[in-house]
Amino acid sequence: MTIPKAKKPVYKTKNGVVADRILSLRRIPISSIIPRKNRWRKHPKRQKDLLTSLLQEIGFTQPIVVTPSRQKKNEEQFILLDGHLRLEILTELQAAAKSKSPPKIPALVLQLSQKEERALAIFSDYTTQLSQKDKAELASLSKSIESKNKQILASLEKIEQQDRNARQRKVAVPEFHHIQIECTDEEEQREVYDLVKRKGYSCRILTL
Repeated sequence: MTIPKAKKPVYKTKNGVVADRILSLRRIPISSIIPRKNRWRKHPKRQKDLLTSLLQEIGFTQPIVVTPSRQKKNEEQFILLDGHLRLEILTELQAAAKSKSPPKIPALVLQLSQKEERALAIFSDYTTQLSQKDKAELASLSKSIESKNKQILASLEKIEQQDRNARQRKVAVPEFHHIQIECTDEEEQREVYDLVKRKGYSCRILTL
């Protein structure tokens, strides 16, 4: 397969350009997708059950991310960069339904070098983990959701429970008052320290 050349950068900024690496948004047969090696994220059963419930109740709202395979074959193939769990779930649902025709999955096709593929494999997930939660907003949003699915309801209850625990948890922060005394040398420092200790104060020697 011939890999198309990367498109010219289209987003100009003060410090340079941001390249558009998206070739297309397509619906690709799952049989044409090859999972990427060296996957560092593991998906526990709880996550898989919840995502399965969301896919069945809402459907696909986010495409998987692929890049064209560099192996020359008669059939078009793609390397999966992001969306392994969604692909795994869809494959299992297809097998359970005993569907004869292979389903197609929404996929964002990128043009990347092998080095860029490895970088994306790390940082696409890692940067998401750096975000912080507004627990109050999350709890408020969760209360507005209606569902009959047990997995979704259990997850919503957990979110609300975490918010209740955070509001009930009160950490007592002791109040401290400090005084700093500057001494001319170590001998004077020792004299002041001994004097303060004899007065019954808690103190320690610091040399900066």
